[in-house]
Amino acid sequence: MSDPAIGWYRKGLSIVGLFFALSLAGSLTGCDSVPDAPGGLGKRFVFITNGDSSFWDAAEKGWDDSCQSKGMIGQFLRNKKGDANGQIELLESVASKSDVGGLAISIVDAGSTGIIDRLREISEKIPVVTVDSDCKPEDRSIRRAYVGTNNKEAGKVAGRIAHLLAPKGGGWIGFVGHEDADNARARVEGFIEGAGPSFKKMDVLQDLHDQTKARENVRASLAKKAAVLFGIYSYNAPALAEVVNDAGQRDKFKIVTFDAEENTLIAIEKGLLDATVVQNTYDMGAQCAVLLAAYEKRDEPTISSLLGGGTELDTKVRVIVPPKSPVEDPAVQKIDEFKSFLRSKGLKST
Repeated sequence: MSDPAIGWYRKGLSIVGLFFALSLAGSLTGCDSVPDAPGGLGKRFVFITNGDSSFWDAAEKGWDDSCQSKGMIGQFLRNKKGDANGQIELLESVASKSDVGGLAISIVDAGSTGIIDRLREISEKIPVVTVDSDCKPEDRSIRRAYVGTNNKEAGKVAGRIAHLLAPKGGGWIGFVGHEDADNARARVEGFIEGAGPSFKKMDVLQDLHDQTKARENVRASLAKKAAVLFGIYSYNAPALAEVVNDAGQRDKFKIVTFDAEENTLIAIEKGLLDATVVQNTYDMGAQCAVLLAAYEKRDEPTISSLLGGGTELDTKVRVIVPPKSPVEDPAVQKIDEFKSFLRSKGLKST
């Protein structure tokens, strides 16, 4: 005959175990792997970045806010290795779980067969949405939608601003993590079109998400006779501001960049950069969650409203310039106005 006290003790352990499982569910977002879901809490939705830049802070905030409002279990996983192998490891972790209901991913290298093969396998089971950086056109059947900037159009905006800053044209040098990434290729194509024929591409230098290498690339370019330096990824902007200013060559170049990391905003305020094309990163994260929830619920009206009958949701861009910038353009916003917007979202950067 069992001891009643032991029975109550065992029940107490079960209650403690349940409490621990529920507590674990509340801390899932931000994990760097995909653990099993606690029983009875529904499917989880996973967002995988291409790297670990602070560019993703605003997207994570938007993702978290939307997941919370939709009652979703959301995980935001950063590819801390910043390369294809790091992203493949995260995708393999997702593929091994049966409780994942949807995936959003910024593809670090659209030419990586390892990434594309795993996405194709995953897409046969759950909806896949690309964000910020898409597949190559020939691989886009593996994703339901793309959420983020229309990168070619954003590149055109950057090129148009470069032309306003340097109307006589000249050579330009680009700086980027992966030149083969879909977003990088599209931005370069757009920049060339937006800047016009008076601008000539001198080089596009890769840093493979290594910020030390990003600075080395800038240093190696200072002796070249370029009119414009073009920072294509978010961390390229502070690298350009720091290296060019430290070398005492700020008056030699016009500098156009992407995104608005904290150090980029400081550089804009000080006039160390001429303009930065800012993506609406918070909206990228938020809309990915909304779209994946709609796919899970087969909510066709919401899907149609977001995508307009297509497969792309453009989250647009704005251009941020220093307080005394001479640039006049419909997309331009002064730094003080933009910082007010960030405060309204509880953000320091985007």
